[in-house]
Amino acid sequence: MNKKIVLFGMFVLLVCVGLSGCFENNNQSSVENRFVGTWIDNSSSIESTIDFFSDGEYISNDPWLGNGYYEVKGGKLVMTVTTAGANLKYSFDYFFSDNYRSLNMTRSAGGLKFNYEYKKQ
Repeated sequence: MNKKIVLFGMFVLLVCVGLSGCFENNNQSSVENRFVGTWIDNSSSIESTIDFFSDGEYISNDPWLGNGYYEVKGGKLVMTVTTAGANLKYSFDYFFSDNYRSLNMTRSAGGLKFNYEYKKQ
């Protein structure tokens, strides 16, 4: 009888661990899907655009952001620039507003703050 209880307990534990990993991946995917689309920042004199794709790639006309890959990691948007052989990583604090139609991204580097305000097209 004790063996059956132990085996059943181990089975339940394995199922719970397996399913918790599935739910975490779905949540991560839904957060990253909020970025997918074309975003325009016209808050400065030079209009900046970023196209986020569902496969984790992005394309930007901003020379600092270039083109590359993105992911949401540890509550931050991490963009890896691969333009012209570069392999730079930028980490942004971000928040959405206006029902996920506005995106504000902030990056701190060397005592400076870089702020981007995008609208989804």
